[in-house]
Amino acid sequence: MSMDPVQINQYLWCGFLPPREFPAWVSGCMTPESIGREYSLREAAERFDILFDALVELAPSGRHIIPLSGGWDSRAILGALLERIDSDQITTVTFGVPGHLDYDLGKIVADLAGVNHHTLDLRSIDFTWETLRESVLASPWAPVPDVMFNSFCRNLVSSTSDTIWSGFLGDALTGLQPSDMSMTYDEKTKKFSEKLRRSKSQQIHAIDFNPDEVCRSPQNLPANIIDHEKIQRSWHVYCVAFSEAPIVTPTEKWDDWGALIGKERNGARVIAPFADSAWGGYWLAAPRKVRKGQNLYVEMLNLKFPKLFSLPGKINYGTRWSHGVHAMIQKWVYIFRSQMQARAPQFGIRSSLMANYLDYNEMFRNREDYQATLGTAFEYLRDNQVVPWLDLDMLWEEHMRRRKDHGDAFCVLLGLAANCVENPLE
Repeated sequence: MSMDPVQINQYLWCGFLPPREFPAWVSGCMTPESIGREYSLREAAERFDILFDALVELAPSGRHIIPLSGGWDSRAILGALLERIDSDQITTVTFGVPGHLDYDLGKIVADLAGVNHHTLDLRSIDFTWETLRESVLASPWAPVPDVMFNSFCRNLVSSTSDTIWSGFLGDALTGLQPSDMSMTYDEKTKKFSEKLRRSKSQQIHAIDFNPDEVCRSPQNLPANIIDHEKIQRSWHVYCVAFSEAPIVTPTEKWDDWGALIGKERNGARVIAPFADSAWGGYWLAAPRKVRKGQNLYVEMLNLKFPKLFSLPGKINYGTRWSHGVHAMIQKWVYIFRSQMQARAPQFGIRSSLMANYLDYNEMFRNREDYQATLGTAFEYLRDNQVVPWLDLDMLWEEHMRRRKDHGDAFCVLLGLAANCVENPLE
């Protein structure tokens, strides 16, 4: 079978196919009207309120559903809707595994807000080769199995008359991508490429592939961006959004600004407020100092929604903002356990506190459906010589003997095999 080796290796590095071009519309949102004058708390709050005033007016009647994670963006959406509609019209949903912050924090936030809340334990979902193929057919060359789980959960809890609110692009726009002024362009590119690396435990790309080229800014950058930092910032946001769009929205790829982003299979409308062009332009043009650590964004949210944002957050390792020492202890305990897990998994010292969705390392070790699906994928990869440089049997043996954790690599290889079947690269 003839397949594009460059794109195969790009997918093996990122877990998705990065964009090849930089569309003019990405930077086109930085208009004189969208760029801020002072980037103060007052101005940021006004922009936030203008955005949600307009979007709530456009939203149809029915339930407003918010998938809640441990982060700030979904919590910001909840706060905005509580200011504008009755709480009994709002439903929040959390999915993952009890004990993970993305799962547990949602209930804490929903209880304080007084809204209806649903939870879904992803361990209850059968993980089959057929379901995986259906998922990649709908969302080609996107992160696996993230797309499958998100789409399943959004469609499970919603119906045609509902509106789903997605936090898509929230942190990508308001935070600072790797752009230390002392770093060279090549150093920034290398750091950003490493940020997008999906398989942290094992090199699974070919030895002659240079991952630093994966997310290097393309040559067709728009002429209207003169500031070099804004060039790189816009490109980095675009790359991140390109990977996240098929996960948290029903779109196959991000192809334009606009908060009214599409509909689910069941007809539910999806709104991604932070994909609004005026909001995008405001933050892409923001000074470094207000984007670093999401300073202005987080301060604005704390000002507007002090009760919601006094609750524990994932960024604080499940502690409150006011618990500075406690947060540091939680952080170092998590780092210690994570390093022990990576270096000596045979000791069984693990931490899934910060995990997204599932502890895939243990799912592949303990679940027959995960093992059978991975076995089918490995058989396809072997038979078609897709990754001849990899010893798949050795990876599996290392994993099952707890010599190393390869769960992240297995997810990428599953996505590669399923996509090669359904969406071949000729």
